Amino acid sequence: MLKKTVGILTLFLLVFTGCSMYHLQTPQVVPQGKVAGGIGLAGITISDFPFAIPGFWVRAGVVPNLDIGVHSWGLGLKVDTKYSFSDWFALGAGASLASFGVLIYGGEASLYAGIPGKVLYPYGVARLSLTGASETITGDYNWAGISMFSSVLGLRLRLGEMFSLYGEGGIGVPLAIGSSAGSTTLDDPGFIFGLGVSVGN
Repeated sequence: MLKKTVGILTLFLLVFTGCSMYHLQTPQVVPQGKVAGGIGLAGITISDFPFAIPGFWVRAGVVPNLDIGVHSWGLGLKVDTKYSFSDWFALGAGASLASFGVLIYGGEASLYAGIPGKVLYPYGVARLSLTGASETITGDYNWAGISMFSSVLGLRLRLGEMFSLYGEGGIGVPLAIGSSAGSTTLDDPGFIFGLGVSVGN
């Protein structure tokens, strides 16, 4: 029963922020002064509970080698930034926020690596994320949180100068689950998948 409850809690936190599931990015950043956007579907299965949620994103290049993105997945909103050392390697960080009767928040650190190509661009993303939720009911403070490691392999297919298709798959491993009632660990990995289309660089 505890495992099932933990699985539901995990999915609840992830679905309402979409933070850990969303990748759909290569190490490449949007050039300075340019804007790119897209739509997609991100999903995860943990403890036999599959979920997939649609979303959209917009990214803008602010300075050379660095862009900022705004993403909406589920009922949450995420803002992240990515610094590209080259089209082969980049680092990113982000924060998310959602409210659905409780305050749901998250943070992440990501590592991107890929092999750039004019048409096909294989890439991988490794991410460590922390997601939590808190509320006050009848004067008592209640909270729950999860830390998660995710890793995906993906492929970007460029269709002309402006359009790209993304497809990826990987795993999400909850590292620890905590709540007002105590904490536990959950070592069952979940399958992560993503599909998307983008417009712009």
